Amino acid sequence: MNREERRRILGDEVIAHIHELVAAAPEPPPELVEELRRIFFGPRAAPVEPDLAVDAKCQQRTASGSERAPVRRVESA
Repeated sequence: MNREERRRILGDEVIAHIHELVAAAPEPPPELVEELRRIFFGPRAAPVEPDLAVDAKCQQRTASGSERAPVRRVESA
């Protein structure tokens, strides 16, 4: 969905309200930013061992046309 489509669906007032809420939100603490950076971009982060049972179920569901795959829960170290 592009910007024009969002504007057409939501309208200018809703978009202005969303911008106000975002502007009023506090900045995240540096520790949170660093942790999220490691999660999203971190080859330096500890690798997660694959759960083969979950992977097999995921492959079965996606192959059968299921829209949702199971969520793998990962505990932090």
